[in-house]
Amino acid sequence: MDEEESTGFGIKLSGDLEGIDVNTLVDMIGNLSLAVHQINDDIQSNKSLRVTVRYIKPGCFDIFLIIKETFLNSLLQDPTKVAYEIIGIFSGLLLIRQFLKGGKPKQVEEGKNETIIISGNNNRLVIKPKAYKIYKNNQVIDAAIGRSFDALNEDVSIDGFELYDDKNNKLCNITRDDFKAMALPSLSTEQD
Repeated sequence: MDEEESTGFGIKLSGDLEGIDVNTLVDMIGNLSLAVHQINDDIQSNKSLRVTVRYIKPGCFDIFLIIKETFLNSLLQDPTKVAYEIIGIFSGLLLIRQFLKGGKPKQVEEGKNETIIISGNNNRLVIKPKAYKIYKNNQVIDAAIGRSFDALNEDVSIDGFELYDDKNNKLCNITRDDFKAMALPSLSTEQD
């Protein structure tokens, strides 16, 4: 018997928002959904996912989405583990892009439990190895995230993007100043 479990995350857009352009919203959510599905493929969860808008809070653009997992036997698997892993990797990808600002890392120290990325000005970002592996190898996710932030960059009324988990913990906060760099293709260490 198939069963479904869901785990959520939110996206909060800030700015001088009386409304939001439909194309901006569709481009952003559609491309972020594509990235979530690609992460699922990369981690080979063998689960079918659906990304669904649970609600949009009235008066602001605080969008809560859920990842629904379909699996065959809930007794053999933790139903929320894959969704939490996907959300963690997704936030890691955003943090890497924000940290590097469209540039290339000066150095990368890859370990079993963490990857340390060192920028050109010697700042450090500690990230999960799976997030960095996907960052440097998956061009579909790279392009999807880039298109999402390109749409946000084009809409001058939006000045912030925040990703948070289902317990309302902020996972990343990206300001308009970073939108243009977030839209650029990443320059992974593999592209020498």
